[in-house]
Amino acid sequence: MRVALAAALLIAAAAPALADGAAPQCVIDPARPGKRITDQRQLIGFGITASRVALHETDKQGVLVYAEPQWCKEGEFSVEGQHFMLWHNMSMSEPNLSGPYDRITRADHEPDDGSTMIYALADRLAQTTRRDGDPPAPAIVYHIMLQLKDEIWIVGSYDQPPPPEEMARFALGRSVPINVRIDKKTKKTTLYAPT
Repeated sequence: MRVALAAALLIAAAAPALADGAAPQCVIDPARPGKRITDQRQLIGFGITASRVALHETDKQGVLVYAEPQWCKEGEFSVEGQHFMLWHNMSMSEPNLSGPYDRITRADHEPDDGSTMIYALADRLAQTTRRDGDPPAPAIVYHIMLQLKDEIWIVGSYDQPPPPEEMARFALGRSVPINVRIDKKTKKTTLYAPT
């Protein structure tokens, strides 16, 4: 399913501006060579685990462990004349954590300002969906997640952290493919045919 994102991104224009010194600079910039996963069988299972991670649900095996994000500014970059800030979650350097890994905002916004949020979401549960005959699954799958006012959209899954430009292309106001749509209030999750 494809949905136009321009209206949702109007929220970002009115969000609070970034205060000087509000967040530290990142000490280490992680590599982001992620490639989009296109195997249809894998993506159905990954969509289910992505929704659990997006909602911060726990599991009986203790695979999903969450920590409060600690955002550091990694750097500003531009895509098609629009300026963005890449934030990295320093909490994700601890082992066995799932949850927000990277975040993209407009260049002059705080990482948690309430505007449309574009995340790379680290999912350690994805590997548990593998069945006999399926291709190997990465130890961690990184989903690009758009967090809107009332919904969460999962718009792509990657074998490693995706490049910031890949995340930012979803902020350019065009139609985006949705693999998973989550209603924040009811927690109803809808899976679409992966694109």
